[in-house]
Amino acid sequence: MQRLKPTFVLIARWRYGQTPYGIPDRVFWDDGSPATLEEYWAHELDTQECIRGAKGGVEVHIYPEIIADLSFDPVIGSWVLGGPGVSPAVLDEPDPEISDEMLLAALCRLPTFYRTRVHRNGGTLGCTYFLEQNKKDDIL
Repeated sequence: MQRLKPTFVLIARWRYGQTPYGIPDRVFWDDGSPATLEEYWAHELDTQECIRGAKGGVEVHIYPEIIADLSFDPVIGSWVLGGPGVSPAVLDEPDPEISDEMLLAALCRLPTFYRTRVHRNGGTLGCTYFLEQNKKDDIL
């Protein structure tokens, strides 16, 4: 997998034995400076990847500035993911009229969970109700 190269990274860490779905044991920025739980919660739905920590725990590296673009490519006959800082991917979804729920399920199968802007029929469709009901933008 191509490594993401963002300007800044928020890291949430859970000790070995902790569930990575609960409150993290430690939250910090990639330069080592501490972060708050409020910052973690503000970015927990941004682009992220899960990494095994050095002592057997789990780290989630969050990239707030990376937003993937997802669109249907009629030449390939499938949905394609790309954009700055994004590892390009072709989803195994040949239906250009696929539901937002099915697109989200396909995105969740990728090794990196991307905050995603969905482009349909030459335009951008708002898909905020999946992950961010309180924000009015076009991002999954």
